[in-house]
Amino acid sequence: MPRPDDLGGAGPLGRGPLGRGQLGRGPLDLGPLARAARRSLNGEHPGEVGIALPPLCDHHVHLGLADAGAVRAGGIAAVLDLGWDPAVIARLAATVDVPRIAFAGALLAAPGGYPLGRWGPPTAVHEVAEHGHGHGHGDRLGQGHGDRRAHGPGDGRVHGHDAAGTPADHAVREQAAFGASVIKITLNSDAGPVFGDDVLADVVGAARAAGLPVVAHVEGEDMARRAIEAGIDALAHTPWTERLDDALIAEAVDRGQRWISTLDIHGWGAGGADHDRAVDNLRRFHAAGGVVLYGTDLGNGDLPAGVNPREVAGLVASGLDPAAILSAMTAAWPGGRSRSREAVDAREASVTVDRRDAPAARDPRERHERHEVHEGHEGHDAPEASVAPASPDRRDAPGARGSFDARDDTHDPFDALEALATFVAGPPPAAIEDLGAWLATARILPAEELEPIDR
Repeated sequence: MPRPDDLGGAGPLGRGPLGRGQLGRGPLDLGPLARAARRSLNGEHPGEVGIALPPLCDHHVHLGLADAGAVRAGGIAAVLDLGWDPAVIARLAATVDVPRIAFAGALLAAPGGYPLGRWGPPTAVHEVAEHGHGHGHGDRLGQGHGDRRAHGPGDGRVHGHDAAGTPADHAVREQAAFGASVIKITLNSDAGPVFGDDVLADVVGAARAAGLPVVAHVEGEDMARRAIEAGIDALAHTPWTERLDDALIAEAVDRGQRWISTLDIHGWGAGGADHDRAVDNLRRFHAAGGVVLYGTDLGNGDLPAGVNPREVAGLVASGLDPAAILSAMTAAWPGGRSRSREAVDAREASVTVDRRDAPAARDPRERHERHEVHEGHEGHDAPEASVAPASPDRRDAPGARGSFDARDDTHDPFDALEALATFVAGPPPAAIEDLGAWLATARILPAEELEPIDR
């Protein structure tokens, strides 16, 4: 068992940072988030010495394609689910064994756009038509689903808008009614239609009115530029299909945009041209002062549940030091409401849903393939469900929250995480290349079971 003197000069838990080592000489300098700690004498592994960290968060997962229990067992206490049937993910968020789950609900896409027919159930996508052509996502509006990739606005598959507002308003309110903490849109010109500028502005405006930040999947030429100029709050992936110029990266930083890393989906450890472009873009974004969030896109191919050492290695390759990596892994973003069972029940009471045939989460072994090999992968059919439009004034809806500043990281999205801590036994590694493997041994513990080590 390591002694307190072996922990690299860590101060007491909650007061002094771990930060006396040098890269490659002695324990790594982990920065102000790390604290030396000892496990309680009254629990498991009594007296074990190690490092306490804030709860770790994976900011991009798909729990409908993953094993939530393995996520927690792998040291991740909080996740942001970025796309699934909203009724299903709302229930999962209240019941699965992960301390806190924030989610986007359905992905908002142009009619026939990504990811329809490529991965996930059809109910994981809400098609948003131009104003005047009406709502997309016929499933939730009582329409048949079939193969909607071949259909567009005005062909009988998409309803006209109603007094509740534009199609974008309806789409955003539906996700908010299920308890979404973010709105996710897709801009994938390599795979199908994408929003025009007017619809994109409508969606961003509707999300702002609902107090929800917007996350975008960008893929294809010029899609990152469109997302940045539209004021998108975060990119679901580091851009990888093109090298962004320094001026565009500077604009993203100036606008306060966040990038979720997801580097390991490009090659799953083997690297390649896409991985290299992503690392280059992220390196320059970070160097310019951009905010990086750790995320893996869990469910997309051969990715380990819990802390992914290869994703950490990608952050290292992108120029993040240990303190910046821990900041990316512990950021309390986005803000959100309680995920208690009572809150979910209250929200579902305000939305008319036929739950008899609601799609279940898929077997975690059925993972969707990497983005550029989606061709021919059929979507997972889901039965129809009907949803009444939510009240235009979300302030009075069950579980609604007030105004949300999407750039305010001081708002803790996961109330119960204050009672939890991450614990990694033993001293930090001496080499930054070993940081990911060390963090992968992390465990989630009640904070009260950790005692500070005074030096």
